[in-house]
Amino acid sequence: MPYRPIGARVLVEDIITTLSLEARGEKIGLAVITDERNRPRPTCGRIVALGSDPMLREEGLEVGQTVQFDKLAGRYVYLGGKEYRSLEYQEIIGVEDVTPQPGTPQPTGQELPPL
Repeated sequence: MPYRPIGARVLVEDIITTLSLEARGEKIGLAVITDERNRPRPTCGRIVALGSDPMLREEGLEVGQTVQFDKLAGRYVYLGGKEYRSLEYQEIIGVEDVTPQPGTPQPTGQELPPL
């Protein structure tokens, strides 16, 4: 992607965890019209690009990680027909840690991992 955020900004692709109201309506044969302000907003996303601020790398942020943020955080950016969210470093609430902790059992596929 030929886009690079400037400073302590992060470009995030939203992860929508539930079906939108329109998609749920289509499943049962209804046409649902929602106002923009009533649209459900995601609170997590995948990092697509990092800014040039070295603090981002010091904190361990990398492209591909999943971050949590407030539903009203950031600004929307449209690139190549897709919608992304530009977040400042301070707007990131947390980062999903995918590294397993020592001593935790690994899921075998037959059971659910512990919460």
